[in-house]
Amino acid sequence: MNTNYKATINEGSKEFTIREKIKLKDLTTAIAIDKVVEPEKPLVIAPDYYAFVDIHNEKLPESEQNYQTMVIADNGGNKYYTGSKSAISSFLDIFNEMKETDEPFEIEFYKRESKNYSGMCFITCTLV
Repeated sequence: MNTNYKATINEGSKEFTIREKIKLKDLTTAIAIDKVVEPEKPLVIAPDYYAFVDIHNEKLPESEQNYQTMVIADNGGNKYYTGSKSAISSFLDIFNEMKETDEPFEIEFYKRESKNYSGMCFITCTLV
């Protein structure tokens, strides 16, 4: 058994079937939000559910081998993921409040220039 890489569902927005767990842990077909979003190119997602995935990857430097990413599944079956703390925080605020309504909604992820670090950008999101 390969122990160099392991992904585990930590928590999520619902109870997952075995099939959903397996699909959520497989990031090979997921879109990396951090890589596709640019300052002039936002990404709009109609989220269905999300999960936090804990990853252990021994091929990375020792200080980076354990990390967490959030995987979002949209209403069309596509998967997206990010490790951006600002994007995750904003997403959770929006998602958790909107799921209390039965209203369909979309969330736009975008890059914004940092006020604290000149020339740096961070990813966040807003309700569309």
